[in-house]
Amino acid sequence: MSYSTEENVKHRDVENVIQQVFQISGVKLTADDPIVAVLVLQEKNQASAFALLQKETQKLLDSITELKKYREQVLMELMSESKRGSEQTEEKIIGLLSKHLAEFELSRFQKNIVTSKITLCVMGLAGMITGMVLRSFF
Repeated sequence: MSYSTEENVKHRDVENVIQQVFQISGVKLTADDPIVAVLVLQEKNQASAFALLQKETQKLLDSITELKKYREQVLMELMSESKRGSEQTEEKIIGLLSKHLAEFELSRFQKNIVTSKITLCVMGLAGMITGMVLRSFF
């Protein structure tokens, strides 16, 4: 008996179902048994559902890969922003410290000038007093 390609596939499917039923249950079915048609149809539906499940699973895996890439990009951007923010904060702190240090140094410098002026005045007064005292002796 010669079958067309499509009939060969159908015949092979029927024979596979008959063999599987026999291996599992020990019951021998025939190709014209109505339950064989139901089992072949069920097997085809399961194969289609499995193929669809594989396709959808691959889509999910592809989406996960894209999300991982996106997450990496976001993390890199956040780290970059954080670094920039740290650098700006550091610059502000250094600027404020420099300003306060300069004010402190100026304040200390001004105190030194005042102290020097006082010292010069005292020395000047001491010199005048010494000059007055010496004039009074001579």
